[in-house]
Amino acid sequence: MSRKPAAKRAAPRKNGRPSSYTKAIATDICVRLANGEPITKIVKLPGMPSLPTVYRWLDADKPGLKRPPISAGFREQYARAKLDAAETLAAEIVEISDDRGADSTVATDKEGNPRILADPVAVQRDRLRIDARKWYAAKLNPKKYGDKIQQEVTGADGGPVQTVTTVVEDVQARLQAIRAKIQGVAPKTGG
Repeated sequence: MSRKPAAKRAAPRKNGRPSSYTKAIATDICVRLANGEPITKIVKLPGMPSLPTVYRWLDADKPGLKRPPISAGFREQYARAKLDAAETLAAEIVEISDDRGADSTVATDKEGNPRILADPVAVQRDRLRIDARKWYAAKLNPKKYGDKIQQEVTGADGGPVQTVTTVVEDVQARLQAIRAKIQGVAPKTGG
């Protein structure tokens, strides 16, 4: 009897859809984030993954997984890029506040002399841009750019806090009194 040659086994298929993750794309995303570009704008660019895909890469890189994900290290890289973005926003705040180009306009008076007039709309717009960046920088890096909250504890009428300690009677004597009540016997005195 002749035996048929054994058929080659196909490699086991992986479950799920293939990932579009590459280190180059991850680095490009993080560089753009660090430069202050929002993730919602980045994912709309050609060649970039969708927002749910980026979130899936972040979730796949959680600590404690049984096997290392394809996107290993992306979570830390992304977090570092967010901290760098806070620094970028702080630098933009300084640039916006130092730029006086749009804060005023030149107009002529009745005699034809040039006059510099403040533009309240431009000033308000710059204030809004600065406030938005301050708020977002505080969210990205609260330790550095967040509001410092300090709590003080005081006692009554603003005085010092008083600590009151209550000393409980000898526990053994109390237990004997309770037993005596239950059994209808007078408690022993003197130890």
